[in-house]
This record gives sequence, C-alpha cells and structure tokens, in this order.
Amino acid sequence: MKYVCILIFIFLASKADAQIINTPLAGKPLEDIPWFYYINNFQTNDTVYLGVDPFRFPNLINQNISVFIIESKTPDSLVLNPFLEDVRGNPQQITVSETSIQDNIFILNQSSELQDQNGFSLGIGYDIILDVDNNNTLSPGDIIDGWDNTTAGFYKVHNTAEPGPLEAVVNNYYDGNAWLNKRIYYPQNIGSLEELPLIIVSHGWTYDYFMYDYIGEHLASYGYIVIIHANDVGSGGPAATHSASLTTLNNTDHFIGAQSNIFNGIFEGHIDHNKIAFLGHSTGGEGIVRAFTRVMNNEYFPDNFELEDIKVLCPFAPTAWLTKQHVDPGTTNFHLFSAGADTDCSLFAAPEGGWQQSFSVFERSKGNRQLTYIHGAGHTDLNGCGPECNQWVDPLAPGLIGKENTHLVVKSYLLPLMELYLNENPAGKEYFTRMYDEFHPMGIPDSVFLAKEFKLKEDSYKLVIDDYQTNYSLGESSSGTSVSYNVDNIFEIEMRDNDQSFNWTGNQQSNGFTRSKLGDDPRSVIFDWQENEPCYYSIEVPVFLDSVRYEYLSFRVCQGTRHPNTDLLDNGLSFLVYLEDNEGNFASVSTKNYGLINQPYQRSGGWANEFETIIIRLSDFSLFYPDLNVYDLSTIRFIFGTYDHSETGRLAIDDIELIGESETFLVPFTTDINSRSHISQVMVYPNPATETIAIQGLKGEIKIYISSHHGKVIKVFHHINRNTNLDISDLNPGIYYLYIILNKDYQVEKIIKL
Repeated sequence: MKYVCILIFIFLASKADAQIINTPLAGKPLEDIPWFYYINNFQTNDTVYLGVDPFRFPNLINQNISVFIIESKTPDSLVLNPFLEDVRGNPQQITVSETSIQDNIFILNQSSELQDQNGFSLGIGYDIILDVDNNNTLSPGDIIDGWDNTTAGFYKVHNTAEPGPLEAVVNNYYDGNAWLNKRIYYPQNIGSLEELPLIIVSHGWTYDYFMYDYIGEHLASYGYIVIIHANDVGSGGPAATHSASLTTLNNTDHFIGAQSNIFNGIFEGHIDHNKIAFLGHSTGGEGIVRAFTRVMNNEYFPDNFELEDIKVLCPFAPTAWLTKQHVDPGTTNFHLFSAGADTDCSLFAAPEGGWQQSFSVFERSKGNRQLTYIHGAGHTDLNGCGPECNQWVDPLAPGLIGKENTHLVVKSYLLPLMELYLNENPAGKEYFTRMYDEFHPMGIPDSVFLAKEFKLKEDSYKLVIDDYQTNYSLGESSSGTSVSYNVDNIFEIEMRDNDQSFNWTGNQQSNGFTRSKLGDDPRSVIFDWQENEPCYYSIEVPVFLDSVRYEYLSFRVCQGTRHPNTDLLDNGLSFLVYLEDNEGNFASVSTKNYGLINQPYQRSGGWANEFETIIIRLSDFSLFYPDLNVYDLSTIRFIFGTYDHSETGRLAIDDIELIGESETFLVPFTTDINSRSHISQVMVYPNPATETIAIQGLKGEIKIYISSHHGKVIKVFHHINRNTNLDISDLNPGIYYLYIILNKDYQVEKIIKL
C-alpha cells in the first residue's frame, strides 16, 4: 500500500517531555566488535553494566553525570513526578570520555544486589537515567533506558526452576466421570487472590494424568490454576489426536462453566478465562493444536471461552499424524519442546505417513513461535512417571540427561513462557530471543545443552527480506531484491529429507531436514564453504518506507547434518554479518557475540538439522561505524571463512527479517509545507483537546495513527472520513504524534496543541 504521513504534534503535557532521550543503556561488555551488548534480562547475581556511545552523544563528553537506577515507571508517572530516587540509596557518578564505547562501559555499583522478585510474577523492572544536569530530576537533556508504558529498561530475574512464592500448592482430584476426571493444582490461598490464568495439560497415548505433577505444582506456585485431565487417546494413531482434542476442549469448557460446583466453589471468581494456555505431551501435544484448530475452523463452539482466550499452545514432543487442515496453530503464540534422544515422536527421516517429525507442526505456526530442542532428553523424560514407563529414550544417544534435568529445563522455560503470553510480562521474552549459550535460565546444569528458535508473528512490524517461500531463483529474494554469492554448492530447498536417511550421500541437499511434511512447503537456502576460502552470501534490502524504523536484524541458521564440512569443523560455528547503507557506509559484527550455531546433536540414527535464531540490534553495527545509517540500508551480507571465524562449514539460512521492538514504530519527518499547499488546510480540532478530536479538510477515506513521542503506535483508526470525531479519552497527558495516511506523493507537517 502506498502511503505518506501528515505529521501533527499533539501536546498534552510539558515541553521537557519532548527533549528526553530514550535509548538502550543496560547491557554487558563483549570481547569483540561491537564491544557492548544491550540486553534486558540479568539474573540474580549478574552485574549490570552501562554502555554510553560518545559518537552518538557527543554532548556528554567530559561531563560528570549522575546515573540513577530507579524502580521502573511509566512515562506519565515520571512526567507527573520527575524527582529521582536511586534504589541503591545514592546515584553513581561517571564521566564520559571522547574515545569509544569501549572506554565508556561502567559497572553499575550494587547492581548484583538488586531484588529479583516481588509478589509471584517473574522479575522486577528497573530504569536507568543519566541525569545530565545533576539536578536529581528527570528534565530536558536527560537520557533514559525504560521510557515505555509496558517494558522496563532492564529486569532482574531469579532461578525460574525454583518453586514460586506461593509454595503451599493444593493438588486435588476431581471425579468428573471418565473423560472429565482431572487433577487440579492451585495456590492454597486462592480465596485471597484475584482471577488467575488457566493452564490445561493433556497427556499422551499410554500415559495418564497423574504423570505431570512437576508441571502443575511448579506453575501453581506462581499463581496459575493448572488442570491435568484424563485424555481420550483411544488406541493411538490419527484417531487419537482427534478424540484427544475434544477431551481438551470439553475439560476446559467444563471447568470454567462448573466452577461454582467444583470443590465447594473455591474457584468461583478466581478463574481468568480470557487467559488460557494449552499444554500437551505426545498425542496430547498434537491434540491441543487440533483442539485450537477445531475452534478456529468453527468445528467446535465453546460455551465458556473463545478462540482469542487461548493465548499460547505448548506441545511437548507431539505426534505429527495430521495435515494442516486439522492441525494448524494459526496466529496464536506457539512453543514446542522437542527431545533430542526421543525414539518415539522423533526427528528421524521417517515415512511421510508416520507420526514422527513434529518440527513440521512448528513450521505451520504464523504467530509468535518458539522452539526448545533439548539435547540428551528422551520422550518419557518429559513426563513424571517412574521406571515402569521409562522407554522411548535412545540408550546410545550422547549426553543423556534423565528426567530430573529434563524437568529442570521444562520448568525453567515454562514459567517465562506463561508469564510472557498469559500475563504479558516482558521479563519472559529474552529467554526465547537470546541464544542459549549466551543466556539461559540459571537453574539448568552446565551439562545440559539446548537449541532454540524464535520468530515474531506474521503481522508484526517487520520487513521480510527473504523467507525463500517465493521467487525460487537463487538470484532473487522473496522480497524481489537481488541476491549474489560466491559460496559453494548453493541450493534453495524444501526442508524435507527425501531418502529417509540422514547419511550424507552428496546427492541429498536437504539431508537432515524434518520441517516439511504432509503437503507443507517450508523452504530455505543451503550452501557450504571450504577451508581458507573466504566467501559471502549477499541480499539487497528492499526500499524502506518513509515512516519505517526497524530495530533488529533477525535470521535463523543451522549446520548441515553429517556433511563432510560439518564433521571437519566438529564444533559450534560463527561468521560475520555485514551491513551497508545507500551512501556506501558499512559495518560488520560477529555472530559469536550472540552465541555459536550448534553442531547437530549426534544421536544414533538422527542428527536432525536444528535451527537457531540470531537477533542483532541494528545499533550494534553503528557502535563499530557511527556513520552507518541503519534506517537506509542497501545490503545485508553474510561473510564466511574469515580470520577468527569458522574456516569451513555447511549452513542453511532462513527467515531474514528486519523487525521492530514488538509494536509498530513511526518516525517523525519534516517536509516543506508550502509545496503541499493543496492539502495545507487540514485541521485538527478542538485545540487543546481532552476526549475527542476531529479532522477537517480531507477528502476521501484515510487511516490515522497516534504514537508516543518516540514513535510507538498507541492507537490506530481505520476507515476514517473527514469530520469524523476520534476518541482519545484513554490517552494520558503526554506528547503524541498523529499521522494521517494519505498517499505516497503528499506529506505535510503541522504543529497543534491538544
């Protein structure tokens, strides 16, 4: 869609607000370019570092500055009460040098002692403020990390595998007559709590609902109600997925609807049926996705909840019997646990009609999607039954970790997952967006290793540069731009192993892939390079729209299983990522700053390709070369075989995207108002405004965005005709931008007071 913005400033508060700078400050030092890594999550005893880029803020050079760490506050609350109180007692004094960020990395004193838990949610949020004028007040010219209504500058988080503060958990059996039988886990003091999110757990074939206590007890201790129900899995096979899905839905509907009659009504008024998660193991794992698909496709009509109430699906090593017609995660949030030493719902190069290869279900997700692939875990390690059902674990797989460690992994990631999607707690996000060897829950032993993926939902604020789903020519990206390369043996492939063997033959370019099945068609590019032969793979970036601001580069990569180069490397892999703008400025950073790309888990009969997602903040490139304009990029290039990086390798790349933080951002711009005189009569009134505004002087239908002063979209009005009143009664006092979307040819800036 072609569009351009008329930019109008809406003033509802002080002038000082417009001059406060919001930017990342919290992070940790690196040993290589870009020397500093801006992050949000720090674990209990971690030290928080401050990184100040003198090239970006030359006005700070040689100044003595007071650094405050404060409890995180919204911009509105800081405007109303700008006085600063440091949680450490007193602010810290720093002086910024004129050299580089390397010389402007400061340990934030006592930051390792900050509290990491308050109540029973995950983490405590803090903001960092550079009080440039040392007046102990947030005022014009100050710099803040955390100027946001929902997300703090950084979070201190605790060991997510440990029990929560509501340790008195009740585990009660409810006799619902066959398929409504349940075990219900909840905090003992539920009567004193408000509405709690609801988690439904569905077991697999040959298993039972008393085998998952560790999940119910853990999540209930953090303020969740957990239902683990009897599941109609019949005699297994595809029919079991269908019947199990109905059991999941019926139990969810029944529990919400019958809350006044269960256990003398103790749940009445304490169930938040707008926040539901479906978890399931094995057949139950595929069953919960089938359940969601039934509701999405109007095959099942719940009485007590709606499709939008199911906030996240989380299967554990699910079967993969059914096509997308029946098993489709849609656009809801999705997380998959997969076990590397699983011999049941495994990642073998199995026949098309079997139940293996659950990565194919993951690939269908169009929502925010996460994958946690646990090396050394078997299928039954994911439940809590005893030795009597300790099968489906490959005894020859390396580094077996057993049930106890598998449960630590599951608990460590389940809590952030539920917090992120049921409670919209941003402290859960980096558990999935940062690579495992760079950041992982502190309760997981060093002997355990994982591979992880993360991808933002399709309708997120992002630019897909190449996902390999269209334009199959090697010289053209899916976004229509030019691709060039000098790597060896390059192919665009469907991610399906075609000969049912993971042995390298030289003729099977998609060897080891288990992503495509039953009519699905996920694709990627794959290539290799030889020792002492530096080479590249390069993609032109589509032209940015005028109002676009992207914050990150994201892509997923994996080593090619059993390829001679992978065997020769026999280690984690790294390479350079290079950006160039349209003025010829360029910069590069190394992927090893963010984590190494795993060597595939070497299980017997397996070695399935395991993607990992690398997300790099665009400003990291600017730390190396400040003249690079990351908002006007021309080229993304991946450079392999260079000094201090993997000299040889076999690599697949997919889902190359530029993404926003999490929501739409719009960048203000200025144009010559006189050259747009034929639309200069646009008016916004009344001025000042309180609850409504009206637009006058436009012809035809328009779209309007209202954003915060730093560009985050807060409200969108669609299909607006001239003289329409717009409700702004929910906006707090502050400074906002109003964008009127017209067409690509005309844009004008006006300043008004509302």
